[in-house]
Order: sequence, then C-alpha cells, then structure tokens
Amino acid sequence: MRGFLDDLKHSKRKHRPEKMKDFREVLNQVAEHASERYFILKSIIVSNLFGVDIMEEAVEICKLRLFLKLVAQLESYKQIEPLPDVDFNVRAGNTLVGFTTLKEIQDTFVTTSDGQRRMLYAQDTATLKRIEEDAEIADRAFRKFRKMQTEQGMDASKFSATKVNLRKRLDNLRDELDQYLASDYGVKANDKKAYAKWRTSHQPFHWFVEFYGIVHHGGFDVIIGNPPYVELSTVRHSKQYRPRNFATETCGTLYALCTERAFTLLHSRSKFSFIVPLSLQTTTRMNGLQQLLVDEKRHAYMSTFDVYPSKLFEGAKQRLCILILSERINKSRFWTTFYNRWKPEARGTLFSNLRYHDSYLDKNLLLVPKLGNRIAEQVLRKCSQYSPALYKDRPIDPSFYVHRIPYNYIKAFDFVPYFWSEVDGQKKSEDYKPYQLESSEANRSLLAALNSNVFFWWWYSLYEGYHCGRHEIFSFPVGIGKMAADVSESLIVQTNRLMQDYKLRCRRKTASYRATGKIEYDEFYPRQSKAIIDEIDRILAKHYDFSDEELDFIINYDIKYRMGREGIDRDNE
Repeated sequence: MRGFLDDLKHSKRKHRPEKMKDFREVLNQVAEHASERYFILKSIIVSNLFGVDIMEEAVEICKLRLFLKLVAQLESYKQIEPLPDVDFNVRAGNTLVGFTTLKEIQDTFVTTSDGQRRMLYAQDTATLKRIEEDAEIADRAFRKFRKMQTEQGMDASKFSATKVNLRKRLDNLRDELDQYLASDYGVKANDKKAYAKWRTSHQPFHWFVEFYGIVHHGGFDVIIGNPPYVELSTVRHSKQYRPRNFATETCGTLYALCTERAFTLLHSRSKFSFIVPLSLQTTTRMNGLQQLLVDEKRHAYMSTFDVYPSKLFEGAKQRLCILILSERINKSRFWTTFYNRWKPEARGTLFSNLRYHDSYLDKNLLLVPKLGNRIAEQVLRKCSQYSPALYKDRPIDPSFYVHRIPYNYIKAFDFVPYFWSEVDGQKKSEDYKPYQLESSEANRSLLAALNSNVFFWWWYSLYEGYHCGRHEIFSFPVGIGKMAADVSESLIVQTNRLMQDYKLRCRRKTASYRATGKIEYDEFYPRQSKAIIDEIDRILAKHYDFSDEELDFIINYDIKYRMGREGIDRDNE
C-alpha cells in the first residue's frame, strides 16, 4: 500500500484528493498499533480466514495454531494486544449436511413427506423472506463483530454484548433451519429424543446462515482443504449421518461429496485446491466427480504422487492428487504432471520442479492420463489408435499369468510360478491371475507386450500404479489384429528368451505367516532381464510407429527408480 501511495505522490498526473483514501485509512490504522506485523496478520485472520471441520478438537487446534502464529510476531511485552475472537470464523459442523442456499430451504417447503411436490404457499414465501432477512441481520452483526476487533481502544463490554447478540441470532436461525432439515430426513422436531439424536449425529452446518454475506455475494474467493478419505458406505453403515442430494454419491467417497459441496461455494473468479486420493484421476467410479470438473469450466491442474520411495504425508500410505482450479473460463482444460516419485532429500524441491502438460478426460476409460510432457502425449496418442485384445472372461486353459500387484515391471509368465504352503501344499499363488485370449495364435506376442516397458508406462500413466488386473489388462490398446507378421514373429522369439531368462534368474524364498504358516515361493527379478525387455520395445516401436525420441522415452521412463535400489526393496516385499 505504501508503494502505491508513494507512486501516487511522485506522479505528475492530476488525481482526485480522495484517491486511494482506503489505503491511507488502513495505513493510519496500522500506525496506531505497536506491532505492524501482528496487526496485519490479525486483520487477515479476522476478516479473511474461515473454516469448518466436523471435529471440534480440530477446530480448537486450528484456533490455537492461529493464536500461536500471532504471538510469535511479538518482540516485547509492550506489543501485546488482545488475541482475536475467531469463534464465528472457524466452526465445528458437518460440511455435507445443511443448507447452502435459500432455494434448498425452499425445497423443503414444497416437498411432501412422501416425496411429492406442492405449490409454495403465501405463508411459505413470507417465512423464506423472513429467514433471509434474519440471516442478513446476523451477517451485519458478524461484520460489526469482526470490525470491532481491529479498532484501537475497543470497548470490552460492547464487544461482549455484540458477541452475545450475534450468537443468539445465529442460534435461533440454526434451530429453525435444523427443524426444517430434520423433517426432510423424516425426523419430527416435536419428537425431542429423536430430534436431539439426529442433531448430534448429523451436526448440520448451514452455510447460508453461518456465512451469509459470503454466500450471498457469490461464494468464497479461495477454498482449500484436505477432505476425509472415507468411503460413503462406512458412514452409512455406522449410522453416523446420511448426506443427501449429491450428484457424486455414485463415487462412493466422502471426498467426492466434499469437493462437490465446495464447488457450490465458489464464484466465477474463485480459486480452489484440495488434496485428494489419486482415484480422482484413475478410477471409473469417480466419473461423477470428473464430470463435475468438466462442468466447472476451469483450468484443472492435477499433480500426482506415489508412495514409494517417499510419501507426501509420512505415516499415511496414500497415493495422492493435488487438485488446483483456476477462475472460470469458457471451457474446462485439464493439466497433469507425471506420476511423481522422489527420494526424501528431494522433498524441498518437489513442488518447484513440477511440470504440467495438457491432458483430458478419457470418456471411454473414464480417467485422466498423467501426462507430463509432449512426448508422453504423443506416445499415448499412437498407442490409442489401436484396440485392446479380446480375452475370454473365464479362461479354461490359461495361456499366461500376470502378477496382480506389480512394481516397476509387469510380471507376465507362460508358466505357473512355484508356490507351496504348509496349509495347502503346492498350488498357484493367488497373486498370479490367469488370462486367455479368444484367439490362441497371438498369445505369445501379447505376452511379450505385457512384459514391455510400453505396457508398464501405459499402466503407470493411466492407472493408480498398484493393481494390475482384468480391467487394466483388458483395456490395453495392443492392436494384435493389426500387428505385422514380422513383428509378431520377432516378439515370439523375444518371449521365449524372456521366459527362459526369468526362470534362470529366479530365486526360491521362504517366509512364515500366521494364517498360512511356512511358505515357499519363486521370486523373480525383471530388472535383471531389462535388456531383453528393451528389445521387445524396439520391436513394438515399429508396430506403434514410435520415433527414436519416443522409444528412448519409453525405455528410460523412470529409470532411476526402476533400476535402482528402490525397485529391489519393493520387489522383495
């Protein structure tokens, strides 16, 4: 602000005396306080920061951290000022249960207990108008309450009376809206026991009332959060609460519902960021949320993070996506990074080294590819020109077996790897799933492709990088029917070499578990056979028409981790 006023002072242009009057008033107010930084941060906290959490403990911890941040700005006892009262800024409540707009309240008036619609009566209209007026009055009291905290020489008794008045108004509105919402859930307010139980379990939070001024003027400027990674079924089965009327209920997760709720609280120029599970990009059931992202018409930036060798949150083994949305544009655009892996020492530069590239919502696979540069986009486009192979849903005479949880390499064999346990004796390990093509002629060519770097890159770039099952394998665009004869013949030769090499390099291991007792199994090390795998990719490059640059990208993709110690450690889990 001082810079702007200095520029204005030294400017030779004529200007009105009242220009930037608000800047002058703020700076005069700052000058009245002993600690400039303390006052600035206090003003930001009181006037600009708002939060909601279902856990009261989390709300109290948030307040404490804000207070500690303020206290840390003081250099002497002479600078001490009253801490801000943020009871109405940071609140406990259920983000997913409650009214966000006046229209949602109106819907409870026109919907009968059996789900039928009726006309809005005159008394209903009057009630809605009165609720909105009461919410506006409460908001004025809220703004006055916040303003008083940044005024020098604030009268403590007036401040206390203002807080009591504000709390009373909000409590009255909450109680009324809770009754309307409870009836929508089939709970009658006159049944005091059932009503009290419902309020305790659902903890309704009415955005329309609690932050009326912000919601009334379009929404929050910025929304950030780390929503719960909890299955919706878990909440329903435990009978904690029942979120209703969300388009993303089909996604089956609370984080999808929280994201949808946040979207209703944004205006066209708002910014948004949530840390959510990777499933947002990689799982078909998240299509409801993916489609909401399309409908939002914003730039959607998605950076994704694996859990090996390091995790974003130590102690939480969760593959994550940091979703950032820009202000609204004419048409949605998706931007993604590579699927990031990093060593602990690289954490400090992890975010500064992120690079985004144009991506899209694949309407067939219902996922957003994790593309980090132009070459990745080109490789994916060339792969996608082909169709997947046709498999038998129930293989009677399996042609090959694929390990369901690969890491760094896909393990696909034409033999059953050795496995023995004290309980069941020798049998096939459940980790290896059987597959059989409709046409057996292409079995060995496809087996080579599944072991290739191409397939690993495709699987790792499109899916969550953990499970590799029927869904992932059945959708791989290998183009078997359009594969040239010389390519197929060359792949068969390399398949034979690779299977022999796998058997030669495998090691028999033993382990003991409570459920199965002692077990013996053959462990394989694909990284030691990478020279043969690379040769398979050179043959596939002719099939996919990869350039030398694209082939080099595929063969060396994530090479530091695929060939390093991290790969060895994970393979031995």
